[in-house]
Amino acid sequence: NAPFTDAAASAAALTLAHFMWQGVAIWAVVACLVHAIGPRRAQARYAVFCITLVALACCPVVTLLLVVDGASVRHVGAAQSIVDNPGDHAEVESQATGSAPRNITIWWKSIKRGLHSWVYRHRTAIALAWLAGATCFAVRLAAGGVKIWRLVRTGKPLAGEWAAQVDRLSGHLKFRATPSVRVVERLSQAMVVGIVRPVVLLPLAWLNELDGEVLEAVIAHELAHLRRWDMAVNFAQRLIEAALFFHPAVWWCSRQIRVEREMCCDELALEATGDPARYARSLASLAVREQLRGELLLAAGVGGGRMVLLERIRNVLGMRGAQPDGWSGVVYLLVGAVAASIVWGAVWLVRAPGDGAEADLDPIEQMAAFAGDELPTEYDKILLPSYTIEPPDILFIEALRVRPKPPYHVRSGDELQVVAEPPEADLAARGFFVDSQGRINLGPRFGNVDVEGLTVDEAAEVVKQAVAELYPQPTVSLTLMETAAMQPITGEHLVAPDGTVNLGSYGSVKVAGMTLEEATRAIESHLAESLDDPQVAVAVFAYNSKVYYVIIEGGAKGDRVTRMPITGNETVLDALANVNGLQDLSRKKIFIARPQPGGRPHDRVLPVDWRAITRSASTSTNYQLLPGDRIFVVNSLPATASRY
Repeated sequence: NAPFTDAAASAAALTLAHFMWQGVAIWAVVACLVHAIGPRRAQARYAVFCITLVALACCPVVTLLLVVDGASVRHVGAAQSIVDNPGDHAEVESQATGSAPRNITIWWKSIKRGLHSWVYRHRTAIALAWLAGATCFAVRLAAGGVKIWRLVRTGKPLAGEWAAQVDRLSGHLKFRATPSVRVVERLSQAMVVGIVRPVVLLPLAWLNELDGEVLEAVIAHELAHLRRWDMAVNFAQRLIEAALFFHPAVWWCSRQIRVEREMCCDELALEATGDPARYARSLASLAVREQLRGELLLAAGVGGGRMVLLERIRNVLGMRGAQPDGWSGVVYLLVGAVAASIVWGAVWLVRAPGDGAEADLDPIEQMAAFAGDELPTEYDKILLPSYTIEPPDILFIEALRVRPKPPYHVRSGDELQVVAEPPEADLAARGFFVDSQGRINLGPRFGNVDVEGLTVDEAAEVVKQAVAELYPQPTVSLTLMETAAMQPITGEHLVAPDGTVNLGSYGSVKVAGMTLEEATRAIESHLAESLDDPQVAVAVFAYNSKVYYVIIEGGAKGDRVTRMPITGNETVLDALANVNGLQDLSRKKIFIARPQPGGRPHDRVLPVDWRAITRSASTSTNYQLLPGDRIFVVNSLPATASRY
């Protein structure tokens, strides 16, 4: 079995696809802002890049929540119809005039649908590829942790005058207790490892090979990592890199964090050593050495290659690089503004239609939100959601089981079934009506028996006594077949304006806004107050509440409006075929005004290409009709849809 269900694979694939443009947009904005008006201090730049990395990590989470809870998964799922029937989706839709030209709109729509269909076709491969990559990076991270654990085990405590030097530097950096510093024989560079119990590791060879001032600078730098809790941040970086390994923006941001982190530690270590020139000479000495390669994943070392060390030396000595001139700053700001606009527009497209609020919409609005991008047509219809009952629908309610609650007392007009043995009694499964005097006539042999006011068991005992006069020890059973006191339920019931159906003597039940299953349960629950375990079946006899309209512009004769019920299968052709007297449709402008979900102020206008439908056998604009649609047959298209 695949590790992903189809819905999970679609959600994961769509989330990863959206993160591609989200990461690029965030990178563009941050890069432009840092180059244009970037902070001068390393600590400020470090904070900016950390916030950026957190934003990159949050993007997939937020997108996944929107995808799972909104309409985006349905859009990807609906892309299957595009894959199977690409020719049926040549949409000729246009919104209000004044928007982009029609050919550009169609071009953009085709690209969007093409991307959606590609993501849908390869959703499982995308999800599996991400899972495999994230697993590899996680294993790599775990292997680095095991290697560090082994190094710590082989380390020995630092002793002698260098231990006293560590105490002095710890005091300058305001540690409450002197951190643990250990010497490791097989180690190429100094580093800090561990999160809960961090340890500084020094190569044993450095104690003999490095000058005293260089080693002092190294120890001060590593203690600065401890003082700033850089190991926790580094661990979070590695986790984000493992999860979002596929995006270059994540690696760029993570690298910038490491560079700025080293500069921040240099500034903090410089406060402990107190001599910028000596500290810069120490960094230069380290730059000449070749031991700075192969830093462990979960460790914070002296930092980077020679170019990074050169930048750190410039930072220690206060030699800032050339700042961008005024015009380049303006250019960067403009590029950042454009990138921010792209972010805003893309987020709007991700959430449209419905602005992420589909979960709060009623079923018809949910269906309209679904149909916002992938318009249902003649050969690509959608199923309407579960039908919700509204006035003035007519329901057909059939009583399947209607029995009064025991003990029931027999009344005039009831029908009783009597079964008596021996067979000679001639009372085998016969029905007897209770007359106006409360009696049932058992025939010439047994005569009339008074049963009114008796329970069913008591009436059976009275009948048994009458039969026993002729047949000793008879067996008699009596069943209530029908009762005149009970209100008939089976039949057609109109849903009143207040949303209720009238059940006669049993009262009214509110069913508006319910599905048929919910209405069945509500009616049975209401009847259970008077009846014993009632069972009913509810069906819609007349679909009066879900309708569409055909509005024909009549000129001097006035407009004509035709109201038609929705059954879930109608298209534009079906609607026009049901209207008599239509002429010269080829000269008319036909369009649908579709209400937007969530009560948006402007309807969506869907032009109908009548010539393409009737002469080119094109079904792309023979839209499936939805509740609330209004089909206009007019002389010209509207300027906007708000007037309808």
